[in-house]
Amino acid sequence: MKRSILLSTMLCAALSAASTNAVETSILGGLVFPDSDTNLEDQKVVAGEIQYNGFDFFLKPELQVIQSLETDYTAVGNNVKLSDYGSTSLTRVALNGVYDIGDSAFKPFLKAGLGYEVIQDHEDVDARDDDNEDGAYAQVGAGVKYALTDAFALKAEALYMKKISGDDSDNIAVLAGLTYSFGTLAAAAPVAAVAAPVVAKVVEAPKKVAKPVEKVEKKVVADADADGVADSSDKCLKTPANTKVDASGCEILPAITYTFQSDSSVVSSAGKAQFIRYGKYISRNNSTAKVVGHTDNTNTAAYNQKLSDDRAQKVAQILIDSGVNSSKITTVGRGETEPIATNATEEGRAANRRVEVKIK
Repeated sequence: MKRSILLSTMLCAALSAASTNAVETSILGGLVFPDSDTNLEDQKVVAGEIQYNGFDFFLKPELQVIQSLETDYTAVGNNVKLSDYGSTSLTRVALNGVYDIGDSAFKPFLKAGLGYEVIQDHEDVDARDDDNEDGAYAQVGAGVKYALTDAFALKAEALYMKKISGDDSDNIAVLAGLTYSFGTLAAAAPVAAVAAPVVAKVVEAPKKVAKPVEKVEKKVVADADADGVADSSDKCLKTPANTKVDASGCEILPAITYTFQSDSSVVSSAGKAQFIRYGKYISRNNSTAKVVGHTDNTNTAAYNQKLSDDRAQKVAQILIDSGVNSSKITTVGRGETEPIATNATEEGRAANRRVEVKIK
């Protein structure tokens, strides 16, 4: 009955709806419920796990070590503890592949891998017929992480471990503890499309037709910001030097597109710097901006809609933090509905994972 409940818990976690830090380390404690054929009591254990998220692959590698505290053997047949049977401790080391589901504070995950179990007997274990042996095992598991801060999260998981060499036994483990994440993943380089410049015309005063005995004179046109547009026609009189302007004397703001990593709404440090500079352009020209988020078709349509909304809102917040009035910015998510490239290739999907900022 105990195993049925645990396996059901693992299945539910698997059916629940990836990580932004390069490395996750976890310290856990819990219990291992052994196969009855091992004649071992339930084992109190401590565990350590380290997961690396830097590979562009849906499974993330994890090294796991589970160490039991000293555990007594029980008598064969009547299941009564006898000190003559001695005690043991077990060390299990495994390499797993972990699949994180979603990118929210509540993050379920699945894992599977291979490991090796070492049995270290204590006292007079030879007094009984001990058939337990060191050996390799396969395992599957499921669990959940709940973010407390950007770096710390609570973690709980359940594992089913099946020996594939040595004695033919299986075990179930339930673990819980704390995860600490650190390191920054490299983000995709932003792709910027700059609008074609508009050549400003210098407006000169019309030349007067001079009388034969008079000199031809040319009016001096006032242009305080030296942008090539006369002050009388200039709607933006304080344009910075060497700035491209339109016929009204106002800066030409480029449209901008930024691409994201798969299943992520994190903006890289370089991307943030680019949007901060862009925000100052918007503020200086008193413009309005529309931030549109997009995704590829990797997940469900509903999930992609939420992810596109999150991407647009993250970029909008950076613009607001740079000084743009929030009333000047609108956001919208298009999900997977407006691809600019095929989703059949990795390059196409990468191009579709984007946010576009459009200036009015």
